[in-house]
Amino acid sequence: MKTLYFFIIILFISCRSIVKFNPEEIEKQIVVNSIMYPDRYLTVFLSKTANVLEITPELIENATVELWSNDNFIEKLTMDSAGYYSTKVYKTLPLTEYTLKINVEGFEEISATDYIPAIQEFVVTKFEESSFSTDYSDDFYDLTIKLINTNLEGLYFQLFSPYSLIRTSYFDTLAVNADIYSNDTLLLNSYYSWGDYIFKTSYTLNNPLQITLQINTHFILDPYVFKNYCSLIVLNSISENFYKYLKSYAIWQENYYPDDGMMNDYYLYSNIENGLGIFAGCNLSIDTLIWNNEIVVNLDSI
Repeated sequence: MKTLYFFIIILFISCRSIVKFNPEEIEKQIVVNSIMYPDRYLTVFLSKTANVLEITPELIENATVELWSNDNFIEKLTMDSAGYYSTKVYKTLPLTEYTLKINVEGFEEISATDYIPAIQEFVVTKFEESSFSTDYSDDFYDLTIKLINTNLEGLYFQLFSPYSLIRTSYFDTLAVNADIYSNDTLLLNSYYSWGDYIFKTSYTLNNPLQITLQINTHFILDPYVFKNYCSLIVLNSISENFYKYLKSYAIWQENYYPDDGMMNDYYLYSNIENGLGIFAGCNLSIDTLIWNNEIVVNLDSI
């Protein structure tokens, strides 16, 4: 028995090890976050990477941030506050390639290039009760949208599940749960990320692309609030860089709580040269889904 006790003591002692960690030895990198929208001023957020002992990242002040297009200088961005820079004259345009050039003291020049895709219009063609049900809910509806353009090969999209709006000027935070179906087989290999779907299309047929969301409206169509609700359906045309970034984020979310409790290293996609982050373009197409027979939200006021 003494031999057994001695073996157990040796076993536990041998499993201990001291790991020295000095966060100051980790080299900092510049993080750039900027999403372009058509006909809007450009905003760029700059920070430095943070180590595990830092609560918030260091915001970058006094950086030189310039917007270029096809080797032509457009505008030097103004620092609005620590970490935030924006154009004051120029508004970004669709189908135009832009380059950010950023200089921060002590770092190599940082750059990134992307463009804003063309908008892809759609219409709602069906909204009706679904035959699908589950043990906990039978409040399912089929919502089908049809894209106007029939030449959609190799385009990238972000489709938001319908978000509810109440009879006020702000968004309700409750999103509708939905599953996605389509006549484009490649689209079915989409990535779901907190209420939105990210996908690439392969559709080249003459018939318009159709996408059906099977919506669980259990929380939305409560009789008490039904008359006060409608939803926005948002189809976001995104660049390939934005698609890759959102896809990597969706995959990271899927592995955030692994079954074995040991999360693997995973790096988000970045198109920033000499830095991290994302500089990308998108173009929103919006339609209103009416839950009853009256329009309860004026989109111009949002």
